[in-house]
Amino acid sequence: MINIHEIDTHQKRDLSYFFTIALIFVYPIIHSNIYFRDDLARVADGFPRWEKIGRPLATYVYRVFSISLGGKILDIAPLTQIASIFVLTLTAFVYNEYIKREFQHGMLFVSSVLTISPFLLGNLSYKFDSLGMVLGLFFATLAFCQIFKNKNGFIKSIVLLIVALSLYQPMINFFLGLLSLEILLLDDEINLSKIIKKVSVRISQYLISLIVYQFTINEYFYRHPGRDTLIPIDSNFFDKIFINATDFFKPLLFLDNKSIMLFFAFLFIWALSIWAFDVFKKENKSQRITCLFLALLFYIVSIFGPMILLKEPIAMPRTIPSFYLFAAFPIILTFKARNGRFSYMWTIPIIVSLGISYQYGVALKNQFDYDMNTVNLIQADLLRSGTHDDYPVYIIGQNKVAPQSKTIIEHNSLIRRNARPMLGYSAEKMFQSAGVYNTQFSWDSEFYLKDPDFIESLCKTPVTTISENSLYGIYKSSNSVYVLLNNNVKQFCSSN
Repeated sequence: MINIHEIDTHQKRDLSYFFTIALIFVYPIIHSNIYFRDDLARVADGFPRWEKIGRPLATYVYRVFSISLGGKILDIAPLTQIASIFVLTLTAFVYNEYIKREFQHGMLFVSSVLTISPFLLGNLSYKFDSLGMVLGLFFATLAFCQIFKNKNGFIKSIVLLIVALSLYQPMINFFLGLLSLEILLLDDEINLSKIIKKVSVRISQYLISLIVYQFTINEYFYRHPGRDTLIPIDSNFFDKIFINATDFFKPLLFLDNKSIMLFFAFLFIWALSIWAFDVFKKENKSQRITCLFLALLFYIVSIFGPMILLKEPIAMPRTIPSFYLFAAFPIILTFKARNGRFSYMWTIPIIVSLGISYQYGVALKNQFDYDMNTVNLIQADLLRSGTHDDYPVYIIGQNKVAPQSKTIIEHNSLIRRNARPMLGYSAEKMFQSAGVYNTQFSWDSEFYLKDPDFIESLCKTPVTTISENSLYGIYKSSNSVYVLLNNNVKQFCSSN
């Protein structure tokens, strides 16, 4: 680790650069000031339950940070997200120092890509979870950056990877993503057999940490049946593996935005042209080409890691921390070919990421405000009817997309996944937070089990219409009140 009291002028400059980039990247989320998905349950219940899904350190870190060592956890946002800026800064700085130590030169733009991935926007949006998640990223990076050549470094890496798993399990796959970058950095530094040996050591660290974590921390703490169930080894095993892999690559469709595709197409064509010309001039052509394919292989594996073996994998942007590392590939390839000479082309991943962050912040804020406006209108109708205090209230369906966010959401599938209108448990918690206390809360899997009851009450027995318009419908059965978002009882029953 770097002693903060002994850093030189160049290191201070690097820290300032990484902090500025991280601050600009995270600011739109802090500015939006919304409760994001699980936050709505955390702030109401005050109990995180992270240890029950194998993340005990996430609970302990938050309790210490929020000075709530016993009882319920307390909301301290946006302090958690502000702290995340510093953690991202240290993550990029530590990796850049590792690059300097191992390869005699830093790579500011490569190190930046580590921490301003658009796929981290969902992680950073959580007021409660964000700090634990980015700490997981930091410890996975720190594990990779240990001194490689001695026994202590090997053991420290394993311990740090277990720490990362105990904070947020998917972050361990970032370790494999960093390995893919290292293969590119080593492509002409040492011979292929030494590269393979180094890769083997990294894989052993990764696998040992997974095994130790699984049979110690996960075995002791995990209390969420289903999430850790493996695919059964039967005739459908490989079919399920393929389906899982497809699910993990679906979020990568954020490149469906033509402008983003054009930016990256230009960058990759330029980089591959320079790289190919450089390879053609030198003797170790086959090794460098082999290393490029090896790097791509480990990058692909880092997208899903062991999660591809789960029966019900959570394939979401927030569980794919290594995704944006693909943007580091052209920077590394051209950095070496150009002998470290700066190129403005390296700023493309930075520009794209920051642009997406600000679009995302706007969409997130507008959608949340629009959802709360809908909640307030429904609450007013319920108060006028005088029914919601005496009957359980069920929220069904999904709200409309906010008009101010529609253009952004239509043009970027990544933002569309994260800035969704209120739905399911998040809608229920938004109603409870507005004072509709009789709103019934259940997680999505539990809620879907009640569908037959909803159909029976709304479609097969008489109901009283409390309010009905283009935004929602409110109906009272003999013993419940139903709020249909962006729907009415006629449409609901005809579709069921």
